[in-house]
Amino acid sequence: MVNESHLEILKQGFKVWNSWREEYHDVRPDLSGAHLPEADLYEANLIGADLFYADLTDADLSGANLSGANLSHAELTDANLSGADLSGADLSNAELSGADLSNADLSGADLSNANITNADLTGADLTDAGLTLAVRSSTANESHLEILKQGVDEWNSWRDKYSEVRPNLSEAHLSFAHLSGANLSGAILVDAYLSNADLRGADLSLADLTRAHLYKAKLTDANLSGATLREAHLYKAVLSHANLSHATLYSADLSNADLTGTDLSDANLTRAIFVETTIADAIFAGCAVYGSSVWNLQGKPKDQSNLNISNIYEREPVITVDDLEVAQFIYLLTKYEKLRNVIDIMTSKVVLLLGRFTDEQKPTLDAVRDELRHHDYVPVVFDFEKPESQTFIETVSTLARMAQFVIADFTDPEMVPIEVQHIADTGAAVPILPIRVASEKAKGEHMVLIGLRKKLETMILDTYWYEDTADLVKSINKNVIEPAKAVSQEAIKGDRERSAKLVQAFREKQQRQG
Repeated sequence: MVNESHLEILKQGFKVWNSWREEYHDVRPDLSGAHLPEADLYEANLIGADLFYADLTDADLSGANLSGANLSHAELTDANLSGADLSGADLSNAELSGADLSNADLSGADLSNANITNADLTGADLTDAGLTLAVRSSTANESHLEILKQGVDEWNSWRDKYSEVRPNLSEAHLSFAHLSGANLSGAILVDAYLSNADLRGADLSLADLTRAHLYKAKLTDANLSGATLREAHLYKAVLSHANLSHATLYSADLSNADLTGTDLSDANLTRAIFVETTIADAIFAGCAVYGSSVWNLQGKPKDQSNLNISNIYEREPVITVDDLEVAQFIYLLTKYEKLRNVIDIMTSKVVLLLGRFTDEQKPTLDAVRDELRHHDYVPVVFDFEKPESQTFIETVSTLARMAQFVIADFTDPEMVPIEVQHIADTGAAVPILPIRVASEKAKGEHMVLIGLRKKLETMILDTYWYEDTADLVKSINKNVIEPAKAVSQEAIKGDRERSAKLVQAFREKQQRQG
């Protein structure tokens, strides 16, 4: 996922960017999924940058240094890459139709399955580039298929000997095939028929299984890391203890599939279907789950932290939750006005965490989030820089209404005061506990908080000033969770006046304690 601070520096122009790269040469820029159409990146230093799934349509990258960069699945339609250094870059599955690659250095670049239709390659250096693999085919290579049919041992020996060849098995009929332990890494299996196939322990890393038919396929312990399973049919497939980390499962059907102990960390599960799927001990950490259909899951996953419920293909604010089954529900609550009314009567363990997720402050906010989990709360993190519309602000208010309490970090605040003011103005019966690093105490209390505290009906607790991250984590239960929890319990009972008096009592207690 794109690092917003890196993206912000890049948007200041290639001169500012290049100076930053020179100063912090050991930092690998994370621009994965960045939205940069028509960007002016002339002669930009993007050595080793992660531009996975980035949108660079019509961008000017002429003369840019992209050596060793990850441009896999990047959108580069009509981009100007003339004279660019793309040596050793990963351009697999990239969209390069109409791109200007004249005089570009593509030596050693991976162009496997890239679309170079109408691209200008005049004068380009293609030494050791995987250009021959860029031709997309909808039918299997008969010689490849014939070798596979001779058995796994014969196939793996051939793969070892011709490791540079990417097997094309598109539309191959391999139902019930015995392929346990087969080396199918990077293979093209688009629209392949693999129903009931035995693929236990097979290496399918980086393979393209788009629309593959895998009904009841046995994939126990298989390696599918980085594989593309877009619109794949995995109904009743057995994927127990398989590695699907960083895999793309956009619109894949995993109904009734067995994902026991499966590693899906950082996978793209956008619009994927999980109906009566077994997920016991599975790892879903960092998955993109926008539009996923989740019904009657079987078993408890091992890790489902930091699920991104926002649309990664649009410029939506990043909202993360820690529960797969409630992810779609929370997204609906933030988007559909009629459903927001239920928030007022909800009781849950949701805690909304607001703050500036800069490089300096993010570790502290991450620590708060992790500590809340240890106290059996479900932290909802709203990571934003600048709201672009009233709808954006309403989303924060909606999330606040469903929370037991809100923790708002006022350290070097930017938009946090606006959000807190809006939450209070809407009359949300939710305690808001501000926190702030003690080194800023000399600046005094924020004016928004001073103003809100003058209103008896508002539920703004006194600011907790923490020395550093360690101090905050150590004392969070006593100084943050317990005060907010006590006020929240009264608010749930509907006794606003009593809640307000309790807030006042906590203020006086904190003042006496100095």
